[in-house]
Amino acid sequence: MLRLLDFLIIKKMIKINLKQIKERFSRIISRDKFKSFLTPYRDWKIIVISFFILFVIIGIANAYFFIQIDAGKIFFKVEKKPTKNFEVLNVSGLKKTVQFFGNKEKNFEALSKEKLNIVDPSL
Repeated sequence: MLRLLDFLIIKKMIKINLKQIKERFSRIISRDKFKSFLTPYRDWKIIVISFFILFVIIGIANAYFFIQIDAGKIFFKVEKKPTKNFEVLNVSGLKKTVQFFGNKEKNFEALSKEKLNIVDPSL
C-alpha cells in the first residue's frame, strides 16, 4: 500500500514538473501571448534553439554509431578464406609480352640506324 501511495505522489510531482517545464519553455520561445509581433529576435531564438537541439541529436546519433561499430555490431567484416588452387604468375603470358616488346625494340633500333632518302624539292 505504501508503494502505491509513493507512486501516486511521484506521478503528481512529475506532472507538475512537466507542466512547469512546458511553461518555461514556452516563455523562452515566445513572450508575445497573442503572437502578433514577428520580431527578428524571436526568429533568431528559434533558429539558435533548433540548432542546439539538432546538434545534440546528431551528437547522440554519432556516439551510438561509434559504440555500435566499435563493438562490431554494425559493418562487420566477413573474412574470405583463401583458395588453394590459384595461379601465382602467368608465365606463358609474361613470356609473350616480353617477346612482343623485344621485337618492337629490334624494329625501332633497325629503323633508327637506317638512313632516310629525302628528295630535295628545290631541285
